[in-house]
Amino acid sequence: MFIHCWRSLSLKEKSIFLMLFAVLLPTVILFYGQYRALAELRDKSKAVFENDLRQTFTEIEDKTENRLLETASVILQDFPQSGQLPWDGELMKTSLSQILEKNRGLESAFVFADQTDQFKLAVSSRETGYRESKTTDNPGDALILIGEGKQEEDFLLPLLSSLQSSMNRRLGGDFFIAQRRCQRCEINGQPPTEILYLYRVLSDSKDLTNLRFVGVSLKREYLVEEFLSPIVLEVAQTSSEKLEAEAVFGVFDEQQQPLHAGGDPKTLDDFEIKTPLSRVFPLWTAAGGFRYKTIEGLSNFYFWSGLILMSLFLGLLVLGVKLLLGVAEREVGLAEAKSAFVSNVSHELKTPLALIRLFGETLSSGRVKNAEKIQEYYRIITTETVRLTHLINNILDFSAIEAGRKQYNLAPCDVAETVAEVVQNYAYSLENAGFKVETHYQTDLPLLEIDCDAISQAVLNLLNNATKYSTDEKYIEINVERRRENIAIDITDHGIGIAPGEQEKIFGNFYRVGGSSDVHNVKGSGLGLALVKHIVEAHGGRVTVNSLPRRGSTFTILLPIEKATDGHKKL
Repeated sequence: MFIHCWRSLSLKEKSIFLMLFAVLLPTVILFYGQYRALAELRDKSKAVFENDLRQTFTEIEDKTENRLLETASVILQDFPQSGQLPWDGELMKTSLSQILEKNRGLESAFVFADQTDQFKLAVSSRETGYRESKTTDNPGDALILIGEGKQEEDFLLPLLSSLQSSMNRRLGGDFFIAQRRCQRCEINGQPPTEILYLYRVLSDSKDLTNLRFVGVSLKREYLVEEFLSPIVLEVAQTSSEKLEAEAVFGVFDEQQQPLHAGGDPKTLDDFEIKTPLSRVFPLWTAAGGFRYKTIEGLSNFYFWSGLILMSLFLGLLVLGVKLLLGVAEREVGLAEAKSAFVSNVSHELKTPLALIRLFGETLSSGRVKNAEKIQEYYRIITTETVRLTHLINNILDFSAIEAGRKQYNLAPCDVAETVAEVVQNYAYSLENAGFKVETHYQTDLPLLEIDCDAISQAVLNLLNNATKYSTDEKYIEINVERRRENIAIDITDHGIGIAPGEQEKIFGNFYRVGGSSDVHNVKGSGLGLALVKHIVEAHGGRVTVNSLPRRGSTFTILLPIEKATDGHKKL
């Protein structure tokens, strides 16, 4: 069944089916698969973007912690180990002052000693100078500095809290970081909600007994300018290409005030992803998002970008298939036209040759004695020879045109005389076919630089068409006149006419008018009008047709007068 249906299809229908089956069907399947993949990628990309931002936060925290520990090592490494009791106050004062002098970003430096439940604390501050407590058996009393009656700074509690959580892993050797609320501490007249401390453990204790340590507190501005902001910018630049181009990051304090805010977002609520920097800055929050887009918007952007590209690809493929089908259709039509051309030409060559041979043999046999019959046979032979010559000339000219070798010999020529000569030479065939011919030639037309033989051939082709396609009313009118800036040659017949949809196609190679039973009985090569069009356009003119089915046709050749030879006219 399938084989029978396949064989019944035309070559064009088979080509279309193969294109659809071999190209479009796999493409549609591929497009659907890509669409599903893009939709799945859109859903997963949201989690990927969030994960990328959180990994960036972790990297920021890691780098900040490492650099702070390196800074602590540089500042506190040379502090003397004599923090133990008995207390050397002058050494402590000198050592703490030297620490403050090394780094402009330090607010204060301090040392704490615990030996056999005896505690002592010394502090050197940029604002209040050096102070130390009395030796006491109560750690809380060590916070009451000499000359003051109350606790002023919380050095011990954040340290002990940090050491308790870090004792098992001994971060950075003996260096630790702690951040703590400090409502009583003032920086630039504003009470901060948090302060950062760096510590170095001086004792070898594995627990919190007999503990000795030295530490510093950092200025907030110094911490942000020297550590936090540079590290955030560095991590953002070394992140993935997408994060580098579109991501923005910020760090906010406990009051949601920006410590660092890159890009357009300025408040914590402007960022999509937020997380505390719990390991180093537990009181601060890192935030991130994407410039000009939400994470969902960014995912949708990539989804639609991919979908549009896929659609363009599919559209281009469909367009390519359409163009291929058009080319294939033209090639099939051309092949069929060439096949019909060979068949028609073969038949048209046989007919005049058969007549020439028939009447030539009749005359050579000597059986015909009537002088009028002899002359009639000679005229038939001559007519068929002219017809044969005309057909061969059409084929040769078409071959030369296709090969780009056709040349025209231009010379001053009277168009009216050229047309009249063609009509005169063709008069016997027209009369013999029963045609009535009317001619109208305008006098005093300018001479044109044209190829007379080529124009004669074009006129002859139009006359030949008029005789072929006139069935009932055999009438031809020929008119040559000046029409504005052109010389017009009109050839009108009362034949079968041409449908409007085919009037542009008839000038194509091998094309023959269809849709009428009369056409199938008319022999021809399909080259005549194509040659007319080429010849006329080669002379800078154009050929038009005005026709209606069953009402006849008027073909008009327009030759521009600008080709006239210096305006000379016929004498």
